[in-house]
Amino acid sequence: SSGINAECPLRPGENAGRVRARHNYADGSSGDWYAGCDDHFNGPAAGAICRSMGFRHGKQVTADKKMKPISGLPFGITNIFCYHDDTLIMSPSCNADKYGQLGWPICTPEEQIAVQCFNEMWKVDVGFSMVERSGKMFCPVKVLKKEKSTDCDSALIPLL
Repeated sequence: SSGINAECPLRPGENAGRVRARHNYADGSSGDWYAGCDDHFNGPAAGAICRSMGFRHGKQVTADKKMKPISGLPFGITNIFCYHDDTLIMSPSCNADKYGQLGWPICTPEEQIAVQCFNEMWKVDVGFSMVERSGKMFCPVKVLKKEKSTDCDSALIPLL
């Protein structure tokens, strides 16, 4: 089937990384890998990219010095944004323009899209116990354990 293959090489334990993509064609061939420029990129688009890779949620992150740009990767798309947070990147409620087509400013390698993917918005075990202080009862909350998400792999995103 045809579609876009997106990958996200993640930093261990953080589920965060730069995104690369390529077109897969109906004849089984694939195009070259390319990056997306982060101009107009938004949170719903980050979530859509993460959902297309098997996660439930995602957010746009600012790449720090540890998250280096993917070397030698040309830009293929820009102005990637979605209007809704519960969609896939190929949905009609998302936009992506071919890089350079509309005469947008040139993007630098540091502007490659970066996302953090996760499955649970909040997943914590909470303990409650009643405590008396100065003749009044209080119920302090203690966070006992945080859970981490699974690793990111590649996925085939169908073209609409």
